[in-house]
Amino acid sequence: MLLIFLFTFFLPQQTIDPYESISDQAYTYVQNIESDTESELSFWGLNELYSSNCSINKIVSRIISQSSSVKLRKIFLDNECSSIENKDSLKIERLKTYTLETGSFANLINYLSLSLPQKDLDDFHTKFNDRWLRNLSSNEIDLLNAVKNKESISIDEIDSGYRVFVLYSLLFSENVYSYFDSEEFSLILTELNIEKDSNYSELKKSFLYFNLLKAAYDTNRYQFITDIFDKIIDSNLYPHSEKK
Repeated sequence: MLLIFLFTFFLPQQTIDPYESISDQAYTYVQNIESDTESELSFWGLNELYSSNCSINKIVSRIISQSSSVKLRKIFLDNECSSIENKDSLKIERLKTYTLETGSFANLINYLSLSLPQKDLDDFHTKFNDRWLRNLSSNEIDLLNAVKNKESISIDEIDSGYRVFVLYSLLFSENVYSYFDSEEFSLILTELNIEKDSNYSELKKSFLYFNLLKAAYDTNRYQFITDIFDKIIDSNLYPHSEKK
């Protein structure tokens, strides 16, 4: 609802070919996953893009089916979106499968930040730990527990290597106000405002600007939103989905 409001308020009228744009995004996500380049963000983007276009067109499905990644094809084939009614549950299943198969810490954070029954979160967290705990640092273990249990989190606890995606998951979670208080929102805004000048890829910078948007909104910095909105609109790699 936040993004709908903001896009309605600020967005100028543009002529966009949605099919061409969706196709370009899907190709980029799939190529990134195949080459293990920003694969965690790319899988999240692909999953959103696929789910949001369920039963509308077959563009994304076709591009995934042509991927050289057997694992990627299987995840989407086993959890194929056949109707609008089941798209959300299947999107979560795809996320869980990818996370468990790859040991992705950032995608696990994304799952644990969802508004799901606590037992579901606990069970999947345990299942992940049974397979991947040895790969986690003590700080990562603590962060996972804090996210799952909806405890307060400091931006300093989030490693810079996956900060953009983890912050995105937390800022756009329904549990965001359990994770961050007003002081932490201000710190996040300050840190990200500096970070936006980093030499990030277009994909990573797209998510960073959405993080800035949400942090600014939660601190009532509406002029700041106006100042960065062109950057958000210019992004071609934030998935054209219901999130947007």
